Amino acid sequence: MKNLYLSLFSALFLFSALCSDRPDGKNIYMTGHSFLLAKGYAVKKLDILANGAEITKHKIVDWNYAGGRNGAVDKWWSKGSDKNPRKAITASQVDILLICIHFPKEGGPQEKAILNFAKLMLKHNPKGKIYLVATHAPNDGNMHGGWNARTKLELIGLEFTYTIYYKRLIDKMNSQIGQILIEEIPLYSAQNNARKMILEGKLPGVTKQSELYKDAMGHLSEIGERLHAYTIYASIYKHSPIGLSTTEWETTPEEKVLNEALQKAAWQAVNK
Repeated sequence: MKNLYLSLFSALFLFSALCSDRPDGKNIYMTGHSFLLAKGYAVKKLDILANGAEITKHKIVDWNYAGGRNGAVDKWWSKGSDKNPRKAITASQVDILLICIHFPKEGGPQEKAILNFAKLMLKHNPKGKIYLVATHAPNDGNMHGGWNARTKLELIGLEFTYTIYYKRLIDKMNSQIGQILIEEIPLYSAQNNARKMILEGKLPGVTKQSELYKDAMGHLSEIGERLHAYTIYASIYKHSPIGLSTTEWETTPEEKVLNEALQKAAWQAVNK
C-alpha cells in the first residue's frame, strides 16, 4: 500500500511539473503590414499553436492591418486606425503589443510612435511588453535573381546586418524608457535559418528558398506562415515550439517532419 501511495504521489508530482511548464496566456494586440497580417494569418495560426499547447487565457484582443510604408506604425499613433490599439492599451486590456515593421528610420516618426506606445503601456500595464516584429526586406533587399539567388554566406551576412540594426535600435529605445519593455521577434532570422536548411537539403520536401514565399515581393506561402507563427509563439511565450503538435498542420507524416524542422528553425532564431 505504501508503494502505491508513493507511485500515486510521483505521478501527481510529474503531472504538476508538466503543467507548470505551460506558459500563462497573454492578451495580445497585433498591428503591422502584410508580411505579418495578410488575411490575418498570424492571428489564426498563433491561436492554433496556443490551443495545441493548451495555453489557457490566451487571447488576441484585436488586430489592425496597415499596408505599405512599413506598416505605417506612426499612423497607429497619430490618427485614424490608431484609436483601436490606443484604446485597448489605455483600458489595460493588452499584455503584449506586436508592431510589425522593417528598418524604421532612426529618430523618425515610426521610432517616436513606438516610444509613445511604450510609454502608454508602461502607464496602464507596467508588466506589459511591446514586441518589434522584425521581418525580411521586400524583394529580399532588391536582390538580383530572386529568392533562390542567395548563397549561404550571403544569408549569414544578411542576418548579421539585421541583428546588429535591431539590437542597437531596441537597446536605444529601452534606454530612453528606462527598462526592458521592448523586445524583438526575429522573423528575418527564422527565415534565414530555414533558407540555409534548404540550401543544405535539411528542410524536408522543400528544395527552393522561394517555396517560403508566394510572390517576388516576399508575401509568405503556407510554409512561411507556419515558420512565422512558430517564431512569434516562441518569442512571446518563451516556450519551445519543438514537438508542438497541431492536427490541422499534420495531415501526413511528411508534413509532421517538415513542421518539426520549421520549429527548430524558429527556436534557433529566438535563442540565437
